[in-house]
Amino acid sequence: AGSVTLREGAIIARRHIHFSPEDARRFGVADRDVVAVSFPGTRGGSLGGVVCRVSKDYALDMHIDTDEANALGVGQGASASILYKESSHG
Repeated sequence: AGSVTLREGAIIARRHIHFSPEDARRFGVADRDVVAVSFPGTRGGSLGGVVCRVSKDYALDMHIDTDEANALGVGQGASASILYKESSHG
């Protein structure tokens, strides 16, 4: 961790999923893997470039930005499926 000073700009976090080590094993992913994820529903769709973050301090949770969530019609507690790995670091 560190700090950044910007005169102007914005920091946009990459979409990511937090996994405990147990959840990562269950889903077949490793820390820093990049996956594509599918969301069901009338406005559902898929997102690529989702980074897997694995730590004993994490519980299973996905973070996407508000615009993406609104476009897909998903909110807190929504379900999603991992479609495939785009890249692997495990």
